[in-house]
Amino acid sequence: MTSVERSATGLQAAASPAALGLPETVTPNKPATLTPGARVRVTDLGFEATFVSGPDAEGRVTLRRGSFSIQSHVSRLAAADAAPVSKTRGPSARYEASDEPPPLEADLRGMDVTEAIGTVDHALDRAVLSGLHEVRIIHGIGTGALSNAVRKHLKTHPQVESHRWGEGHEGGRGVTVARLR
Repeated sequence: MTSVERSATGLQAAASPAALGLPETVTPNKPATLTPGARVRVTDLGFEATFVSGPDAEGRVTLRRGSFSIQSHVSRLAAADAAPVSKTRGPSARYEASDEPPPLEADLRGMDVTEAIGTVDHALDRAVLSGLHEVRIIHGIGTGALSNAVRKHLKTHPQVESHRWGEGHEGGRGVTVARLR
């Protein structure tokens, strides 16, 4: 045994639970099978990992936790706890029918961009659920900031097939008409 190995053995002995006055950890439930992919509990580290390979002649095993490879000893492994049953469910949605008629238009005049986009989304959702094919979005002419933001939003909106400026009888450049899918 080299001096480095003797030093390492001495450090391990000095840091053992008995040397520190701590109770020895007992591993009553050894893993039944050490097959690659099996879940095991690393008792001295207090977490679960996936068994990769081993044990070698000295009892060392390779484990994986996330993207990390971990070397441990077979004596420090126990059967993994039963996987907790998750009571959380996936995403859900709820629709409540409204007594008010579906919107044929959304009037955004006087709103800031954030509020206007939220109003447009709400109007589009209600129109789609009601089976409408078009929604008029009244943004006014003004500086053009609101109409530009609305048109940019409509370009990538999943419920909008296309959009156009309003005709003269619809409000002209002060209105954008969104055609729904």
